[in-house]
This record gives sequence, structure tokens and C-alpha cells, in this order.
Amino acid sequence: MSKQSRSELLINLDEAITAVDSLLAPMDDSTYTTSVNGKWSPAEQLHHLYISAKAVVSGLNTPKLVLLAFGTGSKSRSYE
Repeated sequence: MSKQSRSELLINLDEAITAVDSLLAPMDDSTYTTSVNGKWSPAEQLHHLYISAKAVVSGLNTPKLVLLAFGTGSKSRSYE
């Protein structure tokens, strides 16, 4: 996996939002809010995605100097 620029990441987030919207829009309320076999409902999954994306956007909008206060990360491992 290659590193993405800020603009590439924002474009990918926008594309992901469009894909999720296309998947969830046709669902009726019952399907959207129902948990099956103890798994998260689509509504719960969407809420989780929202919280995650909000954190990413917040990080992207944080000045680099402030982020340096948290230190630098070690080399990231590949999940491929």
C-alpha cells in the first residue's frame, strides 16, 4: 500500500461516502436498524464509519507542529 497525499485521501474518503450511500439508501428503516446474529446493524456500522472519518479529517486539519507533540510513529507494517 502506498502513502497517499492529503488530497488523494480526501478524494478516497469522498468516494467511500458515495459508495456507502449507494448501498444504504435503498434500505428500509427496519433493515437499516436491525442487528442480525449479534452483529452491528447497518446504522451502527455507519455511525462507526462517521466517527472514524471525523477523526481522520480532524487529524488532517491539525497543524503539523501540534501533531509533533504526540511524537513520530514507528514504521508502519503492511497488512497485505
